[in-house]
Amino acid sequence: WIPGPGEVDCIVFPYVSGGQVVNRKYRSRVGKAMAQEKDALPTLYNIDAIEGAETVTWAEGEADIAALMECGIDAAVTLKDGAPANAALETDPDAKRFAALKTHSDILSKVKRFILAGDMDKPGLALREELARRLGRHRCATVTWPEGCKDAGDVLKTLGPDAVLEAIQAAEPYPVEGVQTIRPGVLLALRNAPPPATMTTGTRATDQILKLPTEGRLIIVTGYPGSGKTSWSRFVMAHTASSHGRRWAVFSPEMQPWETFVSEVAEVWAGKPFWGVGRMSDEEVAGAERWMEDRIVMLVCDTEKEVPSISWIVERATACALRFGITDLLIDPWNEADHSRTAGVSETEHIGLSLQRLKAFALRHGCNVWVIAHPAKPAPGSGNALPPGPYDI
Repeated sequence: WIPGPGEVDCIVFPYVSGGQVVNRKYRSRVGKAMAQEKDALPTLYNIDAIEGAETVTWAEGEADIAALMECGIDAAVTLKDGAPANAALETDPDAKRFAALKTHSDILSKVKRFILAGDMDKPGLALREELARRLGRHRCATVTWPEGCKDAGDVLKTLGPDAVLEAIQAAEPYPVEGVQTIRPGVLLALRNAPPPATMTTGTRATDQILKLPTEGRLIIVTGYPGSGKTSWSRFVMAHTASSHGRRWAVFSPEMQPWETFVSEVAEVWAGKPFWGVGRMSDEEVAGAERWMEDRIVMLVCDTEKEVPSISWIVERATACALRFGITDLLIDPWNEADHSRTAGVSETEHIGLSLQRLKAFALRHGCNVWVIAHPAKPAPGSGNALPPGPYDI
């Protein structure tokens, strides 16, 4: 029985993980009515087949996995819910569609290369982009299906298995590795493309002079003590999470325990103090927790055996991009990270290498990286008349 058509003949796709059936997806033989088990473990279809595989192919739907396997490509998986009809992945706040990435993050983190071979319609292309962002664009290649075919099933039925294999073998890597070729039409495509997407800060004064980039940029926030660096950044975090569907990872070791930082974000969300007179009610605190649950994750170094270096932060942020689909990483402040450096490496060189690594992470995962950095104190007697510049940081 499927909602809508009622009792119909179906094909059943068992979702097997670790040798156990954890979900069943039902598809009507006539039409495309679908249903699945309630409250099933979020998992990828055919996940057991990719254990130990260096290359994994992603398709969109169980039937396309069957088509790929018919052509001899066994290490292939798909999300159980496919692509959304409206292709609005970036603004989807709950991210339940990608919960299986968290379930299988250990397996997926070991894969060297992903071939994204989903549908070539608008929702399918949006799904490809979001998968590449979460998995790491440096590990992804994309398939272009022959004209008139939108997926592996179409190609198999109309052109045969050799055409499927040719398209998979011709998959092109995402432009991350640093080498680009100039192909016919690339400049026309640039001119005809919409302008880069931006988002608001939520504060009138800054919105008049600044539009925030939406992905893959390094953003430095600075100012003299007491100028409101952290307060402004925290407000932007709450605003972009609410208005633009952003999901944040935060490294803020100055705030101890880490719940203190979260409580201050809750104050922004509720417009009330967390403590004291006029404080948030218990219901409002619970509401803030629900609101932040899928929007903020904290990076906390709570062991003496590890130091929170830039490498430590990037490694965990990479895991968060896969598991939670973060769109922004906040380091507050820069000087609280461990900056030990090898002998012979100057402070300037160390800072340059660290920023380069943060930029590489931002580009690979389409994730803005925000760094709050303290400037040198102004010269005695000069006051704070002039804002600090790059050389002051």
